[in-house]
Amino acid sequence: KCAAPPPNTSGRPVFSAYCPERDVVLSFKLPSYIGVWYEVSAYPSDYKIGLNCTAAQYGLAGNGTMSINSSAVLSNGTGVSMTGYAVPTFNSSLGEFNLHFDGRPYVDDGSTKYFVLATDYTSYSFVWSCNNLNTNPPSHWEDLGILSRTPALAPATINRWMSRLGLNQSLLIPTPQPCASPPPTTPKPN
Repeated sequence: KCAAPPPNTSGRPVFSAYCPERDVVLSFKLPSYIGVWYEVSAYPSDYKIGLNCTAAQYGLAGNGTMSINSSAVLSNGTGVSMTGYAVPTFNSSLGEFNLHFDGRPYVDDGSTKYFVLATDYTSYSFVWSCNNLNTNPPSHWEDLGILSRTPALAPATINRWMSRLGLNQSLLIPTPQPCASPPPTTPKPN
C-alpha cells in the first residue's frame, strides 16, 4: 500500500511495513555492466523533477568497484552531473552495491544500496533501493530506475519485468530522453 510521501523522503513513494526482501542478480558480471545506461523510467522523487536526458556512465574502478558519472539536463538546458562509485556489499558476485556520491560518506545502513534486480547487460537493467523509515507503524520508501543502453526501451520489456519483479508499475514516470549524446566518461574515485 502506497501513501503520500512525508517530507523526509524527497518525494519518493512510501509504503506500509518494512522494506521487502528482493532477489538481486546472481553471478553479476561487472565488466559486462559497465558503459552508458539511460534512465527511461523511474519512481517519482523530488531530485528528478525537471530532469531530462538522465544517464550514467559506469566504469571499472578496481576491486569490484564501479565508478559512476550521472548526468542530466535541466529544463532550462543546463547540464548537471554527479560523480561517485558503488562498492559491492557482502558478496562481489551479487548485483548489490553500496553507493557513494559527492562527498556523502559511505554508510552501510541500507540508505545507500543499489540493487540490480534484473539485467541482460545489453539492453535493460532494473535497479532498486529501499529505506526503512523510523515510523510507527513501520513504513519505507522505494526508489526504482529502469535503465536502457539506448534512450528508449520497449514497453513490453518494462511490463514483463515489472510484473515478474512484483513492482508497482502505476508509480512509474517516464524519463524524457530528447538528447542524443551520452554523458562524459567517468573519472576514477579518489
